[in-house]
Amino acid sequence: MFSITTKPRHLRGEALIKTGKSQVQKLDAETGKPMAGVEFKMTADGKDYDVTTNSKGIGFIDKEFLHDTEVTYTEVKTLDGYVLYTAPVKGKIKAGETITLSMNNDTQKGRVKGHKEKEVYNASESEKQGKSVYDKVPLTNVTFD
Repeated sequence: MFSITTKPRHLRGEALIKTGKSQVQKLDAETGKPMAGVEFKMTADGKDYDVTTNSKGIGFIDKEFLHDTEVTYTEVKTLDGYVLYTAPVKGKIKAGETITLSMNNDTQKGRVKGHKEKEVYNASESEKQGKSVYDKVPLTNVTFD
């Protein structure tokens, strides 16, 4: 999931501002807490920029782009324990504003498959070998907590 918000910047005098900025915000999908250290490739005007989120989960470059310039953020590295957000997120620069493209990361979920066996005494093999021999037999209808 992603969203776009804008924050107006103050105008000085009667000057017409024709540029704006962008930033990316990265949050934990379950807790809503900011994620620091997530790396992105930001593309604008045919150029790529490396962006890393700070302690507030915000990543940005200190560069202004012309109004209506399309920017794309692609997550290239996330934190351990999280699923990489692979879909590029796009937005358009708004003159005099900073747009924020916000994305949430899900934690990795795992599945564990267990296999339980029991040992069954094999009398005929034990007699042949002169020692106790046990065969391993899969257990059925076993549940794990």
